[in-house]
Amino acid sequence: MNKTRSDTPVKKYFFAIVLTTCLSFHPTQAAELVWSLSPFTIGNGGSTTSGSGTFQWNSSTQALTAINLTVTYGGTTYTSFIPGASDSNWVRFMTANALNAYGLYVASSQLSAAGTYSNEQIGWGQCDNLSGGLCNHVNVLVHESVATLSVYIPPSASTTTSSTPVISNIVSGTLVGLSSIGVTANPVLAGGTLVLNRGDSSSVSIAITSAGGTIQQPTSGSATLSGVFSGTGGLTFIGTGSTIMSGANTYSGGTTVSGGTLEVAGPSPTGTGDVFVAPAGTLMGTGTIAGNSIVSGVLKPGNSPGYLSFTQNLTLNSGSTYQQDIAGNVQASSASPVGASGYYSFVNVGSQLVINSGATLTPRLSNLFSASEVGYGSSIYVPVLGDKFRIITATGGITGRFTTLTQPAELSSGTQFIAFYNVNSSNSVDLVTVPTSYSTTLNSSTTNAKAVAVVLDQLLGVNKSGTASSAQDSLLYSVAG
Repeated sequence: MNKTRSDTPVKKYFFAIVLTTCLSFHPTQAAELVWSLSPFTIGNGGSTTSGSGTFQWNSSTQALTAINLTVTYGGTTYTSFIPGASDSNWVRFMTANALNAYGLYVASSQLSAAGTYSNEQIGWGQCDNLSGGLCNHVNVLVHESVATLSVYIPPSASTTTSSTPVISNIVSGTLVGLSSIGVTANPVLAGGTLVLNRGDSSSVSIAITSAGGTIQQPTSGSATLSGVFSGTGGLTFIGTGSTIMSGANTYSGGTTVSGGTLEVAGPSPTGTGDVFVAPAGTLMGTGTIAGNSIVSGVLKPGNSPGYLSFTQNLTLNSGSTYQQDIAGNVQASSASPVGASGYYSFVNVGSQLVINSGATLTPRLSNLFSASEVGYGSSIYVPVLGDKFRIITATGGITGRFTTLTQPAELSSGTQFIAFYNVNSSNSVDLVTVPTSYSTTLNSSTTNAKAVAVVLDQLLGVNKSGTASSAQDSLLYSVAG
C-alpha cells in the first residue's frame, strides 16, 4: 500500500474498534466463511457509532473475498468495498466507489481467528485508482498504529458458510471422513488421510495422485471400500481395525499395510503395484494380488479357508506368520464357496516363493468362521494320520523353509504336522499328518515293522531339522500317506 502523507495537515483520529458478532469459524475448513458483524462499534474513547453488515473470508487463501459493511461516523455514511490485490489485508470504508472518494481503513489481516488483537493500524485515505467502477487502491493520507485500538472476535461463535464452499482434494495434513467426500473434499487422495469408522461402506471411486494417500482404519470392526481406486499414487493402511478392499482397482503406486488388517477380494484389490505388510499388519482374503509382495507381518489366505493368488513373487520375511486355515481335506480354489466348511486354504504364486529364516507356519483348526458365514458353528475338522494338505504352489519354485511350525492344540494325541518343500519337484509346500513317533505307533507290530519305525523316526528328525535329502523326504512323504 502507498502510505504517503498529504501536504495538507490532516487531523489524526484515534479509534477503538470492538466487533461483537454471532458467528462460527472453522479454521481448517477450506470454504468461504460469512462473518456476521451486527452490531459493531467504532469510537475514539469519547463517542461511538454503530454499524452492521458482513464480510467473507476464504480460509484456504487467507484473504477477504467480499465485504458488505456500513458505518456512519460524524454524520457521514461509509460503505466498505472489496480491496484490490495490493490492498487485500485491509477493510476500507469509503463514501463512494469513485475517484478521490475518501474514508477510513482498518487492518484486517488477523480477522481469521478468534481473539483480541491490539496495535492495529487505522487511518484516512482517498481513492486514487478506479477500475470497473470500484476503488481498488487507496492513497493513505494518515495512518497510525494505535495501542488502544483492538479487534475482537469471540471464540464461541455460531457458523454460517456461503452457498458455494470451496471443495479441495485430500491433501497432506488433512483428515477426511467418507461423509465429507463430494461435500467439502474431492474424491482425490493427494497426500492426505481418509478416516474410516466401524461399519462404513462406500462404492465411491477415488483417484490417488503421485503424493499417495493414507487409509486410517476403524479402531475396531471393519469398513468396506468397493469403489475403484485409480492413479499413480500408493495407499498406506494404518490403525488397528480392518478394511475390506473389493474394487477392480488400478492404482499403481503400491500398497503398504502398516497396521491393522487389509481384507482383499476380487481380481485387483491392491491395484497393480507391489504390496508390503509391516510387522504390525495383516493381509488376508481372496482374489488376486498383483505386483511383488513382501510380508513381515501376517499373511492369511481366505477370510475363513479360502483361495488367494499372487501373480508375482511372494516373500515371507523373518518374523512373519503364514496362517493356514484347515476346515476339511478339500483344497480351496477360486470357485470354492466363501465361508464354507470342508476346505483348507490355498495360495498360488505366479512366480517365486521365498521363505526367509525366522518365518512361522501356523495351521489353525478352530475359530475359523465369522458369524455371517455358513461354516460358522460347524464341527472342527481334526486331521487323521495320512492327511495331506498342499497349501502353497509357486510356479517359479520355492526357496527357504519355515523356521517354526506351530502344532494346533486340537490335533489328536500322538499326531503332528510336518512340512515338505518341493517334494517330488512339485514346487509346493505340503502339510502332512504323521505320528509324533512311528516307534510308539508301531510298538505292537512285528519286529520288522519296529525296525522300519526306527528308520521312519530318523526321517522325521531330518525333515524337521531341514537336513533331509530330496530322496529322504520323498520316501517319508510316500509312507506318510
